[in-house]
Amino acid sequence: MKPIEPSEWALFYKLFGNLLAAGYSPAESLSQLAQAPVSPRLQERLRPRLASLSPAASLANCLKLKPFALDATTLDLVEKSTRVEERVDLLNALSARYSQASWITRLRGDFLSWLLIYFAISGGMIFVTFHKVLPMIAQFYEDAGRTLPEPSSLMLTHGRSVLFLLFFLMALLPILRFRPEPLRFLIDRLRLIRPWGAFTEKIALARFTHMLALLLSKNISPRYALIVAATATENDVIERRLQNVFNDAAASRTLDTAPSMATILKSCPLVPQTFIGALNIAEKTQKLEDTLPELAEMSADLLRGYVQTLNNFFYAALTTLVGLLVGWLVLAIYLPVFNLGTLI
Repeated sequence: MKPIEPSEWALFYKLFGNLLAAGYSPAESLSQLAQAPVSPRLQERLRPRLASLSPAASLANCLKLKPFALDATTLDLVEKSTRVEERVDLLNALSARYSQASWITRLRGDFLSWLLIYFAISGGMIFVTFHKVLPMIAQFYEDAGRTLPEPSSLMLTHGRSVLFLLFFLMALLPILRFRPEPLRFLIDRLRLIRPWGAFTEKIALARFTHMLALLLSKNISPRYALIVAATATENDVIERRLQNVFNDAAASRTLDTAPSMATILKSCPLVPQTFIGALNIAEKTQKLEDTLPELAEMSADLLRGYVQTLNNFFYAALTTLVGLLVGWLVLAIYLPVFNLGTLI
């Protein structure tokens, strides 16, 4: 079954918040959304679940339904929210988070699909060469009392290892990209190993600052904006570090007022100083709302640059690897063919 697009989730949560703000209960809101032709795929998955949902179900119970698959941090915020305004804030924050995810998906493009196609074609060529072509040529050389050229001999000897490497990379790339739940924390820790980890941190924190500026520009309360923005990093290790700082700030009640935003972020050394400095000046001059679009655009430019650099790196490195393997394959086949005249 085709997954629901981030843009569909963004619209769904926005409409969900609108219905709550209009006075509908959470269960009534879901029922309305299940009937409206907003997202057929979401409707198909949501309707069977509504039959077991009590009309008086809380928003937290509604969002625990299987189609939503929200993280524990967000569900905890929902359970602690008591006022309608807070719940609408949270749903608007989720809508903004999925809007960012949709934008990043378009920015990434489909380079992963092309790389997997390259690997599949290369793997197929090596498999046919290793199991069919080279054994036949090797037998011909053996009957003539000669040995295969070195590239061909190496391919015949190490063909299984090369195939294993290709299939390993084909499996590893989607795992690193989609981060399945049982392996998510481990994968995120591996992503932070130096020197590659420094670049991963930059991407995660650019996502965080971009999301935070967007949420604040939508008048989301600072408490919810900080915590929901941390879930947009796509790295559980960095998210936990940020959440620890925000939980400490919540315990000291510094999240209750907007002017404490820069102070809170200063206690987290991960956040870029340029963003904190700009936020601090905007708060001091009471021009935060006017400055937020520029902050969001600055973070978006950083994120766009990082993502494009990542795409270019993977594309260049893995395309070079495939090119080397194909070149080796060509040598392994044609060198023995060119030498056939000396065997006759």
